[in-house]
Amino acid sequence: MKKDFTTFLVLAILIGGVLYFGGDKIKKESKVIDNNNDINKVNTEVPILFCYSYSKKISDGLYDKASLKLNVNNDTVSGEFNNYPAEKDSKTGSFEGLIGPLDKEITERTAVVWWNSIAEGMQVKEELIVELNGKNANVAFGEMIDRGDGVYIYKDKKKLSYDFVLSQISCDNLNK
Repeated sequence: MKKDFTTFLVLAILIGGVLYFGGDKIKKESKVIDNNNDINKVNTEVPILFCYSYSKKISDGLYDKASLKLNVNNDTVSGEFNNYPAEKDSKTGSFEGLIGPLDKEITERTAVVWWNSIAEGMQVKEELIVELNGKNANVAFGEMIDRGDGVYIYKDKKKLSYDFVLSQISCDNLNK
C-alpha cells in the first residue's frame, strides 16, 4: 500500500512539474493556433505568415496586380512586395523592418520596412509603410527622395496615399 502511494505521489509531482514549467509554452503555442491569421491578434514567439493580393482590370486584357507576403515575429517583419502595374514597369523585392503594436482605437497595425526593390534593372533600397487592418493591407504611396546615401524615403509622410488596398488570401493561393 505504501509503495502504491509513493508511486502515485511521484507521478503527481512529475505531472505537476510539467504543467507548471511547460504551461507557458503550451499557452504561447495555442495563441498561434487560435489567431486565425488575424494580423491584429498576433503576439507570439513563433513567426506567422500573412499573404495579400490585389488585381484590378484596367482595360481589355490588362490588369494591375500586386502581392504582399509578411512574416511577422513579435515586433519584426520580413517578406516580399511585388507590384505589377499593367502599363508601367514592375517593381518587386524583399523587405524587413518593424511592425507596431495593435492600435486598439482604430484596430490597425503599421509596418515600416526597408524594401530592396528592383525596377527597370536597378536595385534600390526604399522606405515602405504598410497599414494592416482586419483582412486588408494598405500600401503607402507618395513622393520619394534620396536621403543622400542612395536610400529613398517618403518626402512628406503627411501626404501619403493609402488607396492601394490588398486583400488577405491564403498563402497557398498567392502565386497561382
